[in-house]
Amino acid sequence: MQGLTLTLDFPSGTTTETLTVTVGVTGSHPLSTGLKYVGDGAFFVEAFGANGQPVTSFNQPFTLTLRYSEASLRGLDAMLLKVYFWDVTARQWVVIPATLDITDNAVIVKLNHLTEFALLASLQHKLYLPLLQR
Repeated sequence: MQGLTLTLDFPSGTTTETLTVTVGVTGSHPLSTGLKYVGDGAFFVEAFGANGQPVTSFNQPFTLTLRYSEASLRGLDAMLLKVYFWDVTARQWVVIPATLDITDNAVIVKLNHLTEFALLASLQHKLYLPLLQR
């Protein structure tokens, strides 16, 4: 994930078994008008238990921290960054409440499930009107 660093923090008690966690870049899904990917696009996070079976639910929330580089913003405003997950039923990106730390170039979210995620920025459109004088 070029330009992004991902950290997962699973507190004690999040699950009753040892997990193997995999992270990777996934195909990009369509974006709503006014949104743009930060970095390479969407990514997935998946976890497997000792028996190799996917683990999709957890006993308590865990933390996902996304750190971005200035270069990955490509002129986007860091104040407009949000983390989204892909809702397969609705076939759209859904925003996740997050803490934005622009001093540390980080966006932090609490999660209770794993799926496809993306760090997206809202595009700002500025409208310049002509100056009218009398």
